[in-house]
Amino acid sequence: MQIYLFVLIVVFILLLLAIVRTYFSKRPIARTLLPALCLSSLPIISNFVISVSESYFFSYAAYIVYLLSTDWMLYFTITHAKAYCNFDFIRTKEKYAFLGMVFLDSLMILLNPLFNHVFTLKKISTQFSDEYYLLNSKPGHYIHLVITVLLIVRLIFIYFEKLKKVSRIYAIRYYPIVLSIIAVAVWDFYYIIFTVPIDKSMLGYALCGLLVYYFSVEYDTNRVVNKMFATIMAQETDATIFFDMEGKSVFVNKSANELLDTNENSVLMINSVLDKLTGKENGVWENSYTGVHKYEKGETEYVLELDYHVLEGADGSFIGSILNVFDRTEEDKRHREERFKAQHDPVTGSYNMDHFCEVARQRIDENPNTDYVIVVSDIKSFKLVNDMFGRKAGDDILCNIANLVRTYLSKNSVFGRIGNDKFVALIRKKDYNERIFIDGPRHIAHIESNLLYPIIIHFGVYEVVERNIPISVMCDRAAMAILKIKGEVTNNIAYYDDTIRTEFLWEQKIIGTLDAALDNHDIVPYIQAQVDNEGNVFGGEALIRWNHAEEGFLAPGRFIPILEKNGLVTKVDVYMWEEACKILRKWTDDGYGDTFISVNISPKDFYFIDVYMTIIKLVNKYGLAPDRLRLEITENIVMGASDKRLEELDRIRGAGFTVEMDDFGSGYSSLNMLKDMPVDVLKMDMAFLRRSKDENRANTILTYILQMARALHLPVITEGVETKEQVEFLKKLGCDMYQGYYFSKPISVQDFEDKYIYKDGTLE
Repeated sequence: MQIYLFVLIVVFILLLLAIVRTYFSKRPIARTLLPALCLSSLPIISNFVISVSESYFFSYAAYIVYLLSTDWMLYFTITHAKAYCNFDFIRTKEKYAFLGMVFLDSLMILLNPLFNHVFTLKKISTQFSDEYYLLNSKPGHYIHLVITVLLIVRLIFIYFEKLKKVSRIYAIRYYPIVLSIIAVAVWDFYYIIFTVPIDKSMLGYALCGLLVYYFSVEYDTNRVVNKMFATIMAQETDATIFFDMEGKSVFVNKSANELLDTNENSVLMINSVLDKLTGKENGVWENSYTGVHKYEKGETEYVLELDYHVLEGADGSFIGSILNVFDRTEEDKRHREERFKAQHDPVTGSYNMDHFCEVARQRIDENPNTDYVIVVSDIKSFKLVNDMFGRKAGDDILCNIANLVRTYLSKNSVFGRIGNDKFVALIRKKDYNERIFIDGPRHIAHIESNLLYPIIIHFGVYEVVERNIPISVMCDRAAMAILKIKGEVTNNIAYYDDTIRTEFLWEQKIIGTLDAALDNHDIVPYIQAQVDNEGNVFGGEALIRWNHAEEGFLAPGRFIPILEKNGLVTKVDVYMWEEACKILRKWTDDGYGDTFISVNISPKDFYFIDVYMTIIKLVNKYGLAPDRLRLEITENIVMGASDKRLEELDRIRGAGFTVEMDDFGSGYSSLNMLKDMPVDVLKMDMAFLRRSKDENRANTILTYILQMARALHLPVITEGVETKEQVEFLKKLGCDMYQGYYFSKPISVQDFEDKYIYKDGTLE
């Protein structure tokens, strides 16, 4: 008995210490625990009084306090469990139900002195001659026991519910408590069932209270956090390393050991690896750092991203650091592949236009004292190669060219593909060798079905004199040089000079100002008279002139070839046709409706417009007879023309238009073509005679042309007549219609009208 009493005293003292520490604890959970701890001390005191007192009164009072404090201790232990488990297990109705049961049980116990319905006492002696009063249960006591059981069961289920929802790492906070509650409950029921003289189960309740106090107030949650942290870090796929204040690694997770190929049993091994990886002693930095480093493990090179952060304590002091290492090898590989695709031509693997310009600019800027040249290549009729042999064959040729050029270029050169069939190279001037570009392309050819198709490549070269202009402009200048030799076969290299630039700028000016010139009628027709042997004017040819807003009066030779090359001649031709129709309409309205005007038709007009419908609409628009608007074509339109083209010319003639063959004899036509030409008039250029070295032979040929034309009933107009001798000679040959400076140069419409149309009100 003395040992039991001693234990009670010790437990009571421990409870008092727990109550004091709980009272002064700053943890919020301590507020809910304090009532339960205070109440748990009362059963200890009651048990002590019951064990030592021989007084009926004190023993009776001690049992009353014991039963009451047990109820309320269990109730407040449940409310603490609710807060401790951080889960509202007790619903409002349930809470009030338990509170009501405890309150009624307490009332019943307090009324026991009046009715003895809960317990009575009987005095007994033990084998050790100790006497004390033993509780004799009445029906009310059994009701009290049922309520106590309900409270204990509910308390156990609260912890069980929490254990089902919490991770295993936090189980240590709950398992000891719930197991102690179960043990105490079993201990208590043992004394109840077997009516043991001295009930020592209260020690269990006290010890359980101390256990709850320890985990609620004293237990270091960092232990759980540390355990959780170690578990998480061990499973983390990214490598993580912790360092102490001296920069020594104190924790390395499994991923870091695998990635850096270190021994998982020694965190100190990691420092030497990090020294090599980062180049920093102890592998740490003074401040936060993020960077990418390469790391070789065996024969494999890894790309690692390091994310380093300093760790500070609550007072801001340095306590260590953490380093996360991310394996970016695959990501880096993917980025390099994407960057390569963005910077290189997919067919040949050469730099594309943007990247070539970027690298070339960098190379020129970094070497200000080095002279460079830009070489641009162009494959003659490459589209035809693709059409004949297919896209794959064309790609193979491009790859062959790229590989060939690379073999000739020095390592200091920059090479790229800047168009479908265009390559470019930036070469140091001292490394440039013209023979490479003359002889090299001869090795390029395509073989298809044992047929050899030669690939002709032209090169344009620009010496980098203006170093600050865009690289794309340098490439354009080299490409412009190619235009000088575009149609040549034997000469395949040309150099850019200021003449090319001047011609290019002039071409751009002509093209850029054309629309405004048409809108402002700066482009006007001049008319050159066509006369017979008696000097009578029966019509004239409309010849184009341009009174340029900036350049002044332009002869056709300064802009017509440009318009022909760029396909804009059609726009000008249609404009001239309508201007001619306007003039004819004016003459008709003034009573001079017999004179005609000849207009020129370019070969390209047939490609871009419906010539027949265009001229039909024009003569209908101005109410003109078709024979008033004569159409001059060149031999190029007829030579090699398709049947469709010839049919269109016949259709035009069938509509009443007169078709004249301009410059007959100056091209490549043969005399026997006269029988098939869908024309009504031949215009023969006197330049045919001037170009001949043997004047007699030229005269003979001219005589026979006139005779054959007469036999074919084709009138002949000889143009370019400049002297009286030429007129006399042509008269002897039988020519009776002329056009040339001898009679009149091309003059303005107003001058033509004043000189030939209106003269004293009559037609001259």
